[in-house]
Amino acid sequence: MLQRFMTLAIMVVTATVASGARAQVATPWNEHPNSKVRLVFGEGRMLGIELQLAPGWKTYWRMPGDAGVPPSFEWAGSENLKSFDVLYPAPQTMPDQGGVAIGYKGNVILPVKVALEEEGKPAAVALEFAFGVCKDICIPVESKFKLVLDGAQPWASNPALKAHLARVPKVVADVVAAGPLIAAIARESVNGKPILKIATRDASDVYVEAPDGLFMPLTQKRGGGLFEVDLTASPDFKDLIGKTLRITATTAAGGVETNYVLR
Repeated sequence: MLQRFMTLAIMVVTATVASGARAQVATPWNEHPNSKVRLVFGEGRMLGIELQLAPGWKTYWRMPGDAGVPPSFEWAGSENLKSFDVLYPAPQTMPDQGGVAIGYKGNVILPVKVALEEEGKPAAVALEFAFGVCKDICIPVESKFKLVLDGAQPWASNPALKAHLARVPKVVADVVAAGPLIAAIARESVNGKPILKIATRDASDVYVEAPDGLFMPLTQKRGGGLFEVDLTASPDFKDLIGKTLRITATTAAGGVETNYVLR
């Protein structure tokens, strides 16, 4: 899937911003062909990586689908920050020339939960953010940010960041905790083939991710809220047995995410 990316020089822009006042809600935009990106700030120690894409262009979710690459984040050089947890709003499925892509169009904010080493002291965020922007061709892009946050003052309220955070699928322990969205998950034999079935109530899409770099085929929507994965379509099928799969069922408003051990 990397062959779909053009061999281009990666564009790098560095932003340095001192933040502390409640009015500080975003860095300047880093502008690239067909996209631009910036960092935004919200209450509760939240950052957001905001992307705006030109009409017809898209970028990828953490599982990109049949083609493309997921975004990557490098936080080396940050100071007084012990952890960064990047969250993903519910993506959409987008058929294209390379098959089926999973990701975003238009405007999206990836929320980031930040934990400080020492409260009340300034912190420095250093981020190298790499992502793909695709239409008929794909362009690799990299943006670099360096900014200082004043830990003594609350961060600004940001309605757009809150709205994207609300669209992040909620992590639940099991099907029972998933509430009305996921009704059942089971491996069944259909005409001698092992099929993973996910029964939902009005989910728009279901995505299944395998650990350890193992390949998991995309789900097929069968109607009536049922999604299936033909496990024989994975060359790693035998290695998937006993592994914990991450299953995400999405709606326009968000969705749920849970784990399932494949037996």
